[in-house]
Amino acid sequence: MVVREVVECVEAVPEYSRFPLVDELTSSTRELGRRFSDRVEVFEVSCSRSGDPILATRIGRGSRVVLALGLVYPDDPASALALDYLSWYMVKRPEVWMVSDTTWIIVKVVDALGARFNEEWFRDVSSVEKLILNHYVPPPSLCVESTFPIEYKELRWSKPLPETEAIMKLVNDYKPQFIFQFRSCFFRGLAYYLSRHSPELYRYLRAISERFKLPLYASEFRPPYVIKLDTAVYRVPRARDYCDVVESVLGRVPVDVLKFGGSSGDFIEGFSGDVLEVVAEVPYVVDERISDTAPTGIPRREVFLLSLRKLRFELRNLRKNLEILRKYVSSDNPYYEALDHMTPLDLVNTEIQDKWIKSHGTSTESATVADIVSSYVVHYLYTTALKYGLLHQCIRYETTRGRTVPSTIKGNVVKKVEKHLHELNSCARYRKVSIRNVVQTCLYTMLMVVTLL
Repeated sequence: MVVREVVECVEAVPEYSRFPLVDELTSSTRELGRRFSDRVEVFEVSCSRSGDPILATRIGRGSRVVLALGLVYPDDPASALALDYLSWYMVKRPEVWMVSDTTWIIVKVVDALGARFNEEWFRDVSSVEKLILNHYVPPPSLCVESTFPIEYKELRWSKPLPETEAIMKLVNDYKPQFIFQFRSCFFRGLAYYLSRHSPELYRYLRAISERFKLPLYASEFRPPYVIKLDTAVYRVPRARDYCDVVESVLGRVPVDVLKFGGSSGDFIEGFSGDVLEVVAEVPYVVDERISDTAPTGIPRREVFLLSLRKLRFELRNLRKNLEILRKYVSSDNPYYEALDHMTPLDLVNTEIQDKWIKSHGTSTESATVADIVSSYVVHYLYTTALKYGLLHQCIRYETTRGRTVPSTIKGNVVKKVEKHLHELNSCARYRKVSIRNVVQTCLYTMLMVVTLL
Protein backbone atom coordinates (compact mmCIF):
# COMPACT_ATOMS: atom_id res chain seq x y z
CA MET A 1 0.00 0.00 0.00
CA VAL A 2 1.40 3.38 -1.05
CA VAL A 3 0.24 6.95 -0.50
CA ARG A 4 -1.44 7.09 -3.92
CA GLU A 5 -3.65 4.13 -3.04
CA VAL A 6 -4.54 5.73 0.29
CA VAL A 7 -5.60 8.94 -1.45
CA GLU A 8 -7.66 7.02 -4.03
CA CYS A 9 -9.47 5.14 -1.28
CA VAL A 10 -10.24 8.28 0.72
CA GLU A 11 -11.28 10.40 -2.25
CA ALA A 12 -13.77 7.73 -3.35
CA VAL A 13 -15.83 8.13 -0.14
CA PRO A 14 -19.37 9.13 -1.21
CA GLU A 15 -21.69 11.70 0.37
CA TYR A 16 -23.95 10.42 3.15
CA SER A 17 -27.21 11.88 4.47
CA ARG A 18 -27.18 10.01 7.79
CA PHE A 19 -25.23 7.47 9.84
CA PRO A 20 -25.99 3.74 9.68
CA LEU A 21 -27.79 1.98 12.53
CA VAL A 22 -26.54 -1.06 14.43
CA ASP A 23 -28.71 -3.57 12.56
CA GLU A 24 -27.67 -2.10 9.21
CA LEU A 25 -23.99 -2.41 10.09
CA THR A 26 -24.46 -6.02 11.24
CA SER A 27 -26.30 -6.88 8.01
CA SER A 28 -23.57 -5.24 5.95
CA THR A 29 -20.87 -7.27 7.69
CA ARG A 30 -22.73 -10.56 7.16
CA GLU A 31 -23.43 -9.69 3.51
CA LEU A 32 -19.73 -8.93 2.96
CA GLY A 33 -18.85 -12.36 4.36
CA ARG A 34 -21.42 -14.11 2.15
CA ARG A 35 -20.47 -12.36 -1.08
CA PHE A 36 -16.69 -12.50 -0.62
CA SER A 37 -16.16 -15.66 1.41
CA ASP A 38 -12.99 -16.34 -0.59
CA ARG A 39 -11.45 -13.02 0.47
CA VAL A 40 -12.68 -12.31 3.98
CA GLU A 41 -13.48 -14.15 7.16
CA VAL A 42 -16.36 -12.88 9.29
CA PHE A 43 -16.46 -14.33 12.78
CA GLU A 44 -18.22 -13.69 16.07
CA VAL A 45 -15.84 -12.59 18.81
CA SER A 46 -18.46 -12.68 21.54
CA CYS A 47 -21.88 -11.30 22.44
CA SER A 48 -22.58 -7.77 23.66
CA ARG A 49 -24.78 -6.81 26.62
CA SER A 50 -27.59 -6.02 24.18
CA GLY A 51 -27.52 -9.56 22.80
CA ASP A 52 -25.99 -8.37 19.53
CA PRO A 53 -23.07 -10.38 18.18
CA ILE A 54 -19.71 -8.61 18.21
CA LEU A 55 -18.60 -9.39 14.67
CA ALA A 56 -15.06 -9.10 13.35
CA THR A 57 -13.95 -9.11 9.73
CA ARG A 58 -10.53 -10.45 8.84
CA ILE A 59 -9.05 -9.19 5.57
CA GLY A 60 -5.59 -10.15 4.32
CA ARG A 61 -2.98 -12.59 5.59
CA GLY A 62 0.05 -10.38 6.15
CA SER A 63 2.48 -10.44 9.04
CA ARG A 64 1.52 -6.94 10.28
CA VAL A 65 -1.81 -6.89 12.08
CA VAL A 66 -4.12 -3.86 12.33
CA LEU A 67 -7.01 -3.92 14.79
CA ALA A 68 -9.56 -1.25 13.84
CA LEU A 69 -12.44 -0.66 16.26
CA GLY A 70 -15.67 1.21 15.62
CA LEU A 71 -18.28 2.46 18.08
CA VAL A 72 -16.10 1.79 21.12
CA TYR A 73 -17.65 5.07 22.21
CA PRO A 74 -21.36 4.68 21.43
CA ASP A 75 -21.74 8.27 20.20
CA ASP A 76 -19.20 7.89 17.39
CA PRO A 77 -21.09 6.49 14.37
CA ALA A 78 -18.57 7.84 11.84
CA SER A 79 -16.02 5.25 13.00
CA ALA A 80 -18.38 2.41 12.15
CA LEU A 81 -19.28 3.97 8.81
CA ALA A 82 -15.60 4.47 7.93
CA LEU A 83 -14.81 0.82 8.72
CA ASP A 84 -17.85 -0.40 6.79
CA TYR A 85 -16.74 1.60 3.76
CA LEU A 86 -13.13 0.42 4.09
CA SER A 87 -13.99 -3.28 4.34
CA TRP A 88 -16.08 -3.20 1.15
CA TYR A 89 -13.48 -1.06 -0.65
CA MET A 90 -10.70 -3.50 0.23
CA VAL A 91 -12.39 -6.71 -0.92
CA LYS A 92 -13.40 -5.17 -4.23
CA ARG A 93 -9.75 -4.35 -5.00
CA PRO A 94 -7.86 -7.52 -4.07
CA GLU A 95 -4.99 -6.71 -6.43
CA VAL A 96 -4.01 -3.88 -4.08
CA TRP A 97 -5.22 -4.79 -0.61
CA MET A 98 -4.83 -8.56 -0.59
CA VAL A 99 -1.18 -8.56 -1.62
CA SER A 100 0.08 -6.20 1.08
CA ASP A 101 1.85 -7.58 4.15
CA THR A 102 -1.03 -6.53 6.41
CA THR A 103 -3.90 -8.33 8.11
CA TRP A 104 -6.87 -6.18 9.03
CA ILE A 105 -9.16 -7.16 11.90
CA ILE A 106 -12.15 -4.83 11.68
CA VAL A 107 -14.90 -4.55 14.31
CA LYS A 108 -17.46 -1.99 13.19
CA VAL A 109 -19.68 -2.11 16.28
CA VAL A 110 -18.17 -2.71 19.71
CA ASP A 111 -20.81 -1.13 21.97
CA ALA A 112 -24.13 -1.99 20.31
CA LEU A 113 -26.15 -1.34 23.46
CA GLY A 114 -24.92 2.22 23.89
CA ALA A 115 -25.11 2.91 20.15
CA ARG A 116 -28.80 1.98 20.07
CA PHE A 117 -29.52 4.73 22.60
CA ASN A 118 -28.02 7.21 20.12
CA GLU A 119 -29.74 5.99 16.98
CA GLU A 120 -32.31 8.81 16.94
CA TRP A 121 -29.61 11.36 16.13
CA PHE A 122 -27.74 8.88 13.91
CA ARG A 123 -30.86 9.05 11.70
CA ASP A 124 -31.05 12.84 11.74
CA VAL A 125 -27.98 15.06 12.06
CA SER A 126 -29.80 18.21 10.97
CA SER A 127 -29.25 20.31 14.11
CA VAL A 128 -27.36 20.70 17.36
CA GLU A 129 -30.73 20.63 19.17
CA LYS A 130 -31.45 17.17 17.75
CA LEU A 131 -28.04 16.02 18.97
CA ILE A 132 -28.44 17.43 22.49
CA LEU A 133 -31.91 15.96 23.00
CA ASN A 134 -30.94 12.47 21.79
CA HIS A 135 -27.31 12.08 22.83
CA TYR A 136 -26.41 9.25 25.19
CA VAL A 137 -23.08 9.03 27.01
CA PRO A 138 -22.57 6.01 29.30
CA PRO A 139 -21.14 6.35 32.81
CA PRO A 140 -17.51 5.20 33.16
CA SER A 141 -18.62 1.88 34.70
CA LEU A 142 -20.51 1.09 31.48
CA CYS A 143 -18.01 2.56 29.03
CA VAL A 144 -16.00 -0.01 27.10
CA GLU A 145 -12.86 2.13 27.16
CA SER A 146 -12.84 2.54 30.95
CA THR A 147 -13.55 -1.00 32.17
CA PHE A 148 -10.30 -2.85 31.52
CA PRO A 149 -9.10 -4.84 34.55
CA ILE A 150 -6.65 -2.94 36.73
CA GLU A 151 -5.10 -2.93 40.19
CA TYR A 152 -3.32 0.32 40.95
CA LYS A 153 -3.20 2.04 44.32
CA GLU A 154 -6.82 2.35 45.53
CA LEU A 155 -8.24 1.57 42.09
CA ARG A 156 -9.41 -2.04 41.80
CA TRP A 157 -11.47 -3.22 38.86
CA SER A 158 -12.05 -6.83 37.83
CA LYS A 159 -15.38 -6.51 35.99
CA PRO A 160 -14.65 -5.83 32.31
CA LEU A 161 -17.73 -5.48 30.16
CA PRO A 162 -18.29 -8.24 27.56
CA GLU A 163 -17.34 -5.69 24.90
CA THR A 164 -14.11 -4.89 26.74
CA GLU A 165 -13.33 -8.59 27.02
CA ALA A 166 -13.85 -8.90 23.26
CA ILE A 167 -11.15 -6.27 22.62
CA MET A 168 -8.82 -8.00 25.08
CA LYS A 169 -9.39 -11.32 23.32
CA LEU A 170 -8.61 -9.87 19.89
CA VAL A 171 -5.43 -8.21 21.17
CA ASN A 172 -4.26 -11.41 22.85
CA ASP A 173 -5.18 -13.66 19.91
CA TYR A 174 -3.85 -11.51 17.05
CA LYS A 175 -1.12 -9.44 18.76
CA PRO A 176 -1.65 -6.37 16.55
CA GLN A 177 1.06 -3.84 15.77
CA PHE A 178 -1.60 -1.13 15.41
CA ILE A 179 -4.86 -0.46 17.22
CA PHE A 180 -7.17 2.29 16.01
CA GLN A 181 -10.06 3.83 17.90
CA PHE A 182 -12.08 6.96 17.27
CA ARG A 183 -13.94 9.49 19.39
CA SER A 184 -16.50 12.03 18.29
CA CYS A 185 -16.22 15.59 19.54
CA PHE A 186 -18.40 18.65 19.21
CA PHE A 187 -17.23 22.29 18.99
CA ARG A 188 -13.67 21.07 19.57
CA GLY A 189 -10.87 20.58 17.05
CA LEU A 190 -9.12 17.56 15.61
CA ALA A 191 -6.80 15.85 18.10
CA TYR A 192 -4.90 12.59 18.44
CA TYR A 193 -4.03 10.32 21.35
CA LEU A 194 -1.12 7.88 21.02
CA SER A 195 -0.01 5.10 23.34
CA ARG A 196 3.63 6.11 22.96
CA HIS A 197 5.77 9.06 21.92
CA SER A 198 6.00 8.88 18.09
CA PRO A 199 7.51 12.16 16.83
CA GLU A 200 7.91 10.78 13.31
CA LEU A 201 4.09 10.90 12.97
CA TYR A 202 3.23 14.29 14.40
CA ARG A 203 3.62 16.50 11.35
CA TYR A 204 1.66 14.01 9.23
CA LEU A 205 -1.17 13.91 11.76
CA ARG A 206 -1.32 17.70 11.91
CA ALA A 207 -1.35 17.87 8.09
CA ILE A 208 -4.62 15.90 8.10
CA SER A 209 -6.23 19.00 9.59
CA GLU A 210 -5.28 21.08 6.56
CA ARG A 211 -6.24 18.39 4.07
CA PHE A 212 -9.80 18.09 5.38
CA LYS A 213 -10.27 21.71 6.50
CA LEU A 214 -10.69 20.83 10.16
CA PRO A 215 -9.19 23.05 12.88
CA LEU A 216 -6.66 21.51 15.24
CA TYR A 217 -7.35 21.62 18.95
CA ALA A 218 -4.92 24.36 20.10
CA SER A 219 -6.06 25.17 23.64
CA GLU A 220 -4.07 24.49 26.79
CA PHE A 221 -7.29 23.74 28.67
CA ARG A 222 -7.25 20.04 29.50
CA PRO A 223 -7.30 17.80 32.58
CA PRO A 224 -3.85 17.57 34.23
CA TYR A 225 -3.78 13.79 33.74
CA VAL A 226 -3.94 14.18 29.95
CA ILE A 227 -0.29 14.37 28.90
CA LYS A 228 0.59 16.55 25.90
CA LEU A 229 3.09 15.11 23.41
CA ASP A 230 2.87 17.80 20.73
CA THR A 231 0.38 20.29 19.30
CA ALA A 232 -3.00 18.50 19.26
CA VAL A 233 -1.27 15.20 20.13
CA TYR A 234 -1.60 13.59 23.55
CA ARG A 235 -0.89 10.30 25.24
CA VAL A 236 -3.78 7.86 25.45
CA PRO A 237 -5.30 8.58 28.89
CA ARG A 238 -4.56 5.98 31.55
CA ALA A 239 -6.30 5.34 34.85
CA ARG A 240 -2.83 5.17 36.42
CA ASP A 241 -2.15 8.78 35.45
CA TYR A 242 -5.55 9.80 36.79
CA CYS A 243 -4.91 8.18 40.17
CA ASP A 244 -1.46 9.76 40.43
CA VAL A 245 -2.78 13.24 39.69
CA VAL A 246 -5.77 12.90 42.01
CA GLU A 247 -3.51 11.81 44.83
CA SER A 248 -1.05 14.62 44.14
CA VAL A 249 -3.63 17.40 43.83
CA LEU A 250 -6.24 16.37 46.39
CA GLY A 251 -3.96 14.53 48.78
CA ARG A 252 -6.44 11.66 48.70
CA VAL A 253 -8.01 9.22 46.28
CA PRO A 254 -11.83 9.48 46.39
CA VAL A 255 -12.58 5.77 46.21
CA ASP A 256 -16.32 6.43 46.46
CA VAL A 257 -16.37 7.89 42.92
CA LEU A 258 -13.78 5.59 41.30
CA LYS A 259 -16.45 3.43 39.70
CA PHE A 260 -14.42 2.50 36.64
CA GLY A 261 -11.44 0.45 35.57
CA GLY A 262 -8.38 0.88 33.42
CA SER A 263 -8.27 2.20 29.86
CA SER A 264 -6.96 0.53 26.74
CA GLY A 265 -3.80 2.53 27.45
CA ASP A 266 -3.42 0.74 30.79
CA PHE A 267 -4.10 -2.61 29.14
CA ILE A 268 -1.63 -2.08 26.30
CA GLU A 269 1.08 -1.02 28.73
CA GLY A 270 1.00 -4.53 30.20
CA PHE A 271 0.90 -6.18 26.77
CA SER A 272 4.06 -7.97 25.72
CA GLY A 273 3.83 -7.07 22.02
CA ASP A 274 5.07 -3.91 20.29
CA VAL A 275 1.81 -2.08 19.64
CA LEU A 276 0.92 1.50 18.79
CA GLU A 277 -2.60 2.63 19.66
CA VAL A 278 -3.95 5.70 17.90
CA VAL A 279 -7.20 7.34 18.98
CA ALA A 280 -8.44 10.03 16.61
CA GLU A 281 -10.80 12.59 18.11
CA VAL A 282 -12.67 13.88 15.08
CA PRO A 283 -15.12 16.82 15.24
CA TYR A 284 -18.66 16.51 13.91
CA VAL A 285 -19.36 20.16 14.73
CA VAL A 286 -16.54 22.72 14.82
CA ASP A 287 -15.97 26.21 16.12
CA GLU A 288 -13.04 27.39 13.98
CA ARG A 289 -11.76 29.55 16.84
CA ILE A 290 -10.59 26.39 18.65
CA SER A 291 -7.32 26.67 16.68
CA ASP A 292 -6.83 30.42 17.19
CA THR A 293 -3.75 30.96 19.38
CA ALA A 294 -3.96 34.78 19.38
CA PRO A 295 -3.62 36.15 22.94
CA THR A 296 -6.66 37.91 24.40
CA GLY A 297 -4.92 39.78 27.19
CA ILE A 298 -7.10 38.05 29.79
CA PRO A 299 -5.14 35.83 32.21
CA ARG A 300 -5.58 32.18 31.42
CA ARG A 301 -6.12 31.52 35.11
CA GLU A 302 -9.19 33.78 35.21
CA VAL A 303 -10.74 32.27 32.10
CA PHE A 304 -10.24 28.67 33.20
CA LEU A 305 -11.38 29.21 36.78
CA LEU A 306 -14.51 31.10 35.68
CA SER A 307 -15.54 28.25 33.38
CA LEU A 308 -14.91 25.66 36.09
CA ARG A 309 -16.83 27.68 38.67
CA LYS A 310 -19.85 28.02 36.37
CA LEU A 311 -19.76 24.32 35.47
CA ARG A 312 -19.50 23.33 39.12
CA PHE A 313 -22.56 25.49 39.90
CA GLU A 314 -24.58 23.72 37.20
CA LEU A 315 -23.40 20.27 38.30
CA ARG A 316 -24.61 21.00 41.83
CA ASN A 317 -27.97 22.10 40.45
CA LEU A 318 -28.08 18.95 38.37
CA ARG A 319 -27.40 16.86 41.47
CA LYS A 320 -30.37 18.53 43.20
CA ASN A 321 -32.58 17.78 40.21
CA LEU A 322 -31.50 14.15 40.27
CA GLU A 323 -32.45 13.87 43.93
CA ILE A 324 -35.89 15.38 43.27
CA LEU A 325 -36.42 13.04 40.31
CA ARG A 326 -35.14 9.89 42.03
CA LYS A 327 -38.49 8.65 43.35
CA TYR A 328 -40.12 8.96 39.92
CA VAL A 329 -37.46 6.99 38.07
CA SER A 330 -37.35 3.27 37.39
CA SER A 331 -34.24 1.22 38.09
CA ASP A 332 -33.73 0.47 34.38
CA ASN A 333 -33.51 4.11 33.25
CA PRO A 334 -30.14 4.35 31.43
CA TYR A 335 -30.10 8.15 31.32
CA TYR A 336 -30.64 8.55 35.05
CA GLU A 337 -28.01 5.89 35.72
CA ALA A 338 -25.50 7.76 33.54
CA LEU A 339 -26.09 11.11 35.27
CA ASP A 340 -26.24 9.62 38.75
CA HIS A 341 -22.86 7.94 38.28
CA MET A 342 -21.14 10.75 36.36
CA THR A 343 -22.15 13.83 38.36
CA PRO A 344 -20.14 13.03 41.54
CA LEU A 345 -17.10 12.20 39.40
CA ASP A 346 -17.55 15.38 37.36
CA LEU A 347 -17.57 17.42 40.57
CA VAL A 348 -14.36 15.78 41.74
CA ASN A 349 -12.75 16.42 38.35
CA THR A 350 -13.65 20.12 38.45
CA GLU A 351 -12.08 20.30 41.92
CA ILE A 352 -8.90 18.65 40.61
CA GLN A 353 -8.65 21.05 37.67
CA ASP A 354 -9.40 24.07 39.86
CA LYS A 355 -6.63 23.24 42.33
CA TRP A 356 -4.20 22.33 39.56
CA ILE A 357 -4.68 25.67 37.80
CA LYS A 358 -4.24 27.63 41.02
CA SER A 359 -0.95 25.89 41.79
CA HIS A 360 0.74 26.08 38.36
CA GLY A 361 2.48 29.10 36.89
CA THR A 362 1.11 28.90 33.34
CA SER A 363 -2.24 30.11 34.65
CA THR A 364 -0.86 33.69 34.75
CA GLU A 365 -0.19 33.74 31.00
CA SER A 366 -2.64 35.31 28.57
CA ALA A 367 -5.51 33.11 27.48
CA THR A 368 -5.73 32.55 23.76
CA VAL A 369 -8.95 32.67 21.77
CA ALA A 370 -8.78 28.87 21.66
CA ASP A 371 -8.51 28.74 25.46
CA ILE A 372 -11.74 30.72 25.86
CA VAL A 373 -13.61 28.61 23.32
CA SER A 374 -12.38 25.35 24.85
CA SER A 375 -12.99 26.22 28.49
CA TYR A 376 -16.15 28.29 28.20
CA VAL A 377 -17.99 27.25 25.02
CA VAL A 378 -17.07 23.56 25.07
CA HIS A 379 -16.34 22.62 28.66
CA TYR A 380 -19.01 24.79 30.27
CA LEU A 381 -21.77 25.59 27.75
CA TYR A 382 -21.78 22.43 25.65
CA THR A 383 -21.22 20.10 28.62
CA THR A 384 -24.05 21.73 30.57
CA ALA A 385 -26.45 21.56 27.61
CA LEU A 386 -25.56 17.90 27.12
CA LYS A 387 -26.15 17.09 30.81
CA TYR A 388 -29.59 18.68 30.81
CA GLY A 389 -30.31 16.96 27.50
CA LEU A 390 -29.66 13.65 29.29
CA LEU A 391 -31.97 14.72 32.11
CA HIS A 392 -34.65 15.52 29.53
CA GLN A 393 -34.22 12.04 28.03
CA CYS A 394 -34.43 10.56 31.51
CA ILE A 395 -37.92 12.03 31.94
CA ARG A 396 -38.93 11.09 28.39
CA TYR A 397 -37.86 7.50 29.09
CA GLU A 398 -40.35 7.34 31.98
CA THR A 399 -43.27 9.13 30.32
CA THR A 400 -43.11 7.05 27.12
CA ARG A 401 -43.52 3.99 29.32
CA GLY A 402 -46.64 5.36 30.96
CA ARG A 403 -45.00 6.46 34.20
CA THR A 404 -45.91 9.77 35.80
CA VAL A 405 -43.43 12.60 36.34
CA PRO A 406 -44.89 15.83 37.82
CA SER A 407 -45.41 18.56 35.24
CA THR A 408 -43.48 21.08 37.37
CA ILE A 409 -40.36 18.89 37.19
CA LYS A 410 -40.74 18.36 33.44
CA GLY A 411 -41.31 22.08 32.87
CA ASN A 412 -38.23 23.03 34.88
CA VAL A 413 -36.02 20.65 32.91
CA VAL A 414 -37.39 21.89 29.57
CA LYS A 415 -36.59 25.48 30.59
CA LYS A 416 -33.06 24.45 31.58
CA VAL A 417 -32.48 22.74 28.23
CA GLU A 418 -33.83 25.74 26.30
CA LYS A 419 -31.71 28.16 28.35
CA HIS A 420 -28.46 26.29 27.83
CA LEU A 421 -29.13 25.63 24.15
CA HIS A 422 -29.78 29.35 23.67
CA GLU A 423 -26.52 30.25 25.44
CA LEU A 424 -24.60 27.69 23.39
CA ASN A 425 -26.06 28.93 20.10
CA SER A 426 -25.36 32.54 21.11
CA CYS A 427 -21.70 32.02 22.03
CA ALA A 428 -20.56 29.34 19.61
CA ARG A 429 -19.69 30.10 16.00
CA TYR A 430 -20.01 26.67 14.57
CA ARG A 431 -20.49 24.72 11.40
CA LYS A 432 -21.46 21.12 10.92
CA VAL A 433 -18.84 18.91 9.32
CA SER A 434 -20.19 16.74 6.50
CA ILE A 435 -20.42 13.04 7.25
CA ARG A 436 -18.18 12.41 4.24
CA ASN A 437 -15.52 14.70 5.69
CA VAL A 438 -15.58 12.98 9.10
CA VAL A 439 -15.35 9.52 7.51
CA GLN A 440 -12.47 10.63 5.27
CA THR A 441 -10.56 11.95 8.28
CA CYS A 442 -10.96 8.63 10.11
CA LEU A 443 -9.83 6.64 7.07
CA TYR A 444 -6.88 8.85 6.19
CA THR A 445 -5.59 8.71 9.76
CA MET A 446 -5.57 4.91 9.82
CA LEU A 447 -4.20 4.33 6.36
CA MET A 448 -1.44 6.96 6.55
CA VAL A 449 -0.17 5.71 9.91
CA VAL A 450 -0.04 2.12 8.65
CA THR A 451 1.65 3.26 5.42
CA LEU A 452 4.26 5.44 7.14
CA LEU A 453 5.38 3.04 9.85
